[in-house]
Amino acid sequence: MKNRSLRVLVTSIMVTMLSVGCNTSIIKGDLEQRCVTITTEPPGAIVTQINPLDESQTTLGTTPLKEINVIILSNTDFGRNVPASEGHRLLSHVNNVVVRIDKQGYESCRQVLRTDRVKTIEHNIVLQPLTNP
Repeated sequence: MKNRSLRVLVTSIMVTMLSVGCNTSIIKGDLEQRCVTITTEPPGAIVTQINPLDESQTTLGTTPLKEINVIILSNTDFGRNVPASEGHRLLSHVNNVVVRIDKQGYESCRQVLRTDRVKTIEHNIVLQPLTNP
């Protein structure tokens, strides 16, 4: 299941990079596989990776997620034609994995998680309970 999700994510990113590149020639970069551990307090949250180019999403699993592979952008060149706001958004994805974390009864959150080429980075996210208005 994990490998299939990873293949879907890589294919999605590659197709998006090719289509963006063919249409505008503004984004160039490398895709790398990195390893992270994601835990939440409380456990049992669904973690979804967000594709940096088209915002498509791939479910990584339910926490705790130990030493899972994610795909990140590295060595990225946005070119001259990228609007500043889009370049800033894309820059948050370089060498990081962007995830959405959901658990019933808790606020959904979007996190930018650091990655490393050599070692597994551990991330612990404390979820905030929903407040009644």
